[in-house]
Formats: sequence, structure tokens, C-alpha cells
Amino acid sequence: MADHQDPGATRTTDRPNDRVPQLRSGGCNVTDAFDVPPVLTEARFAKIGDPVDARPVERPGIDVHHRSKRGDVSLVMGGREVPDREHVHGSDASMRLVAGGELNRWWRVGLPTVTPLVRLVFRTRVDGLEHLPSSGATIVAFNHISALDGPVLAIEIGRRIKRESRFLVAAEFFRKGFFGWILRRYDQIPIRRGEGDGSALEAALTAVKEGVLLAVAPEGTVNPDPDTLMRIRSGVARIALPSGAPVIPVGIWGTHRRWPATGMSRGRPWRPRLAIVFGEPLLAAGDVDDDGDVDAFRERLRAHLVRQVERARSISGEPP
Repeated sequence: MADHQDPGATRTTDRPNDRVPQLRSGGCNVTDAFDVPPVLTEARFAKIGDPVDARPVERPGIDVHHRSKRGDVSLVMGGREVPDREHVHGSDASMRLVAGGELNRWWRVGLPTVTPLVRLVFRTRVDGLEHLPSSGATIVAFNHISALDGPVLAIEIGRRIKRESRFLVAAEFFRKGFFGWILRRYDQIPIRRGEGDGSALEAALTAVKEGVLLAVAPEGTVNPDPDTLMRIRSGVARIALPSGAPVIPVGIWGTHRRWPATGMSRGRPWRPRLAIVFGEPLLAAGDVDDDGDVDAFRERLRAHLVRQVERARSISGEPP
């Protein structure tokens, strides 16, 4: 399966000392996140098995403009108006979603085919979907613990908000017969791993400026130790800073139970719980040519990814 790469990533397992917070009975006193009253479950999670509807949906909106055109954009945050996104440094939870969501014929055919497979393999829960714009330039940054992360994330985004997504995928997978044909049909972006692939970065930036949803694994490769985030690469910052697109941090937990970095696992649990948590949007501020601004956003993204992974682990109800 394909690694979903961060532009410029090298195949190294450098990692800082900070670990994804583990669940402790004394901290949040959770033994099974699904042992909650049904009314709370219905309010928090989208239902599984909703039919795929190719018609556009109407949702509250966000208008994401290119950096050079957004000086007059204002946001309401914490009861106050922020006139310029250039000066926003926190999470922009008040960003509204736009009307949209329309799938091309490949997605309309593919989603009904593969969605039952995901339901067969995993017991899936999705949280925070309201943070994900249904159209307009968007960057989704997710922790990478399994080769299944990309396909599962694309399927859940497509069927729940009817939106296509493009991933950065290792170039060698485009040469693998039928699998490469699928990647090209769904317009994914090849990246040469370990080479600081500038052309992939440029292609990704162009796609975002055209208003697509780009999904990137900022760790650069599948993490063999899901408990600890690997070093966050600079690719997301180098796309977000010049494009002005919101970055949605996503925590995934459970895919590694079926397909960890070492390969497919057929052991128990037979149908593991999978949690996907979308966090509040982040807006990058600064100059892409300033290493300090790039590093500052990398650290912000790391902190928010850790938070979403912790929430996903809690929702999944499984021990690390």
C-alpha cells in the first residue's frame, strides 16, 4: 500500500521525546469509550452506512482566498472580530463551511463499492466533521500509522461530505499496474521519497490554490511506533503559508490494528475500532521563505496532531 508522503520527507525515524498522551484510568477514567448513553452517541457521531448521494449539499460556508486577496477577510473568534488572517495564530474554530460537495463519476462508482469493505474490517467512528470545509482550498494533515490511513480517510471524507481528496503518494506505487491505474484515475499526486521532491510540492501547492482538498501525512512515512509522533516535516507549512488554506489536523487510531508498518495483521481483534477525529482549522501566518515562520507552524501542527490522536485513542476505547 502507498505511503502518503510529506513533500521533502526522507525515510528516517527521527522523533522527539514528546509522546502521544496515553489513557490512564486516573486521568479520564475511560475503559470503553462506547459505553455511553445512546442519546450522546447519536449526537456526537455520524451514523455508519449512510447511502452515497451524488447531489450537492448545502452547508454553512467559508470562503478561503489566496493570500494576496484576503486582506479584507474578517473572522469572529471568541466574540471579537479578527480583520486579517495574516495575524491569526490560534485555532480558528469559528470558520464556517461552504455550500458544495460534488463527486465525479469515479468517486460515485468507487465509494459504494469500497465503503462496505471498510465497514466489514472496522467499527468506525468519526468526530469533528464540522471542522472540515465541504469545498474550497483545504489541507488535511493526519498522523500516519498504517498503509490504510489514506484510503480510509478518503472514503470517509467522500461519503460523508461528498468531497474528493487528493493525496501525496509515493511515486513507485504509480508503477504498480492496476494500483497505479487507480491512483491516476483518482488524480493523486506522486512524490519521490527521500529526494526533497520540489516538483511534488509545487504540484500540491498549485492544486490547493485551485481549491482542492489536499491530504498530507506530515511525518512522511508510516510510523512503526504509533505511540509517538515522528518529526513533523516542513511540507505542510510550505503549502499552507503561500496558499492561505486552512489546515485541518486529523487524528487516526485503529488502522494499525489491521495493517501496521510491518504488514497486514490477521490477529485479534477481528473487527477493531477505528476512530477519526478532525480538529479545529489552523491558519498559517508568516513568510514561507522564513525558516522561523515555517518551524513555528510545524510546532503548532505537532501540538494539534497530538491532541487529535489522543482524542481518537479515547474514542476507540482501545489500549495503546
